Amino acid sequence: MDALIDRDPQRVCILQGPVAAKHSTVADEPVKQILDDIHEKYVQALLKRYYDGDVNRVPVVPFLSSTSTMPTSIPRGVTVCDGKGYYEISNSEPLPSVDDWLHFLSATSKSYTF
Repeated sequence: MDALIDRDPQRVCILQGPVAAKHSTVADEPVKQILDDIHEKYVQALLKRYYDGDVNRVPVVPFLSSTSTMPTSIPRGVTVCDGKGYYEISNSEPLPSVDDWLHFLSATSKSYTF
């Protein structure tokens, strides 16, 4: 399980080769269940490594940033796609600076609705 540490858990490739088939214990297991199991084991490994397995020791941060004000404007080249839950970044505009982007994403409310 330690091999999963320091890897991106959202980039998992499931290869159903002979070794994987040998260890399969459930027939027709949905991909969601396989990925959920991998995610859960990854979280448990992180808890064990950094917090001695105690979920109560994990720090809780209510927002992405400590800034207390809402962004006054949308960064240049960024479009808010209302109702779709994502932002579009223009290919023809330069990317916003990291500070501008994080300030834009961090809100004082618990919603990303503008």
